[in-house]
Amino acid sequence: MSKTKLFVIILLVAISISAVPMLSQAQFDPAPAPVDGLKATILGCDRAGGVLCIVTTVLRFLLSLAFAIAMVFVVIAGYRFVTSSGNEEAVTAAKKQLLWAVSGAVLIALSWIILTIIINIAITGDPGK
Repeated sequence: MSKTKLFVIILLVAISISAVPMLSQAQFDPAPAPVDGLKATILGCDRAGGVLCIVTTVLRFLLSLAFAIAMVFVVIAGYRFVTSSGNEEAVTAAKKQLLWAVSGAVLIALSWIILTIIINIAITGDPGK
């Protein structure tokens, strides 16, 4: 298998894995109620949602984008590791890049959790809902 085909396969797997949190989160956001027969929404938030809903939507989008970018860096690091051909400098650089990419993905996931807790407290007053 050529290096290009291997890279494409790894990239597709990483993109599909990184899409799972976004797909599961999409199940929890109900569609906004129509206002006077029209959907008067901004970023999926109706007028009653206010600024908190808009800020939440933007931050979740940015965190999802950051997580997808981190997954691309994981794939690139894996590709660099596989194609290092035993060169110690290249292996070390790939390991370092992989470490930073995974660290970034973990930090982004923790940010998502903290954001969700803060939003739940702001909306309901209960962090567990």
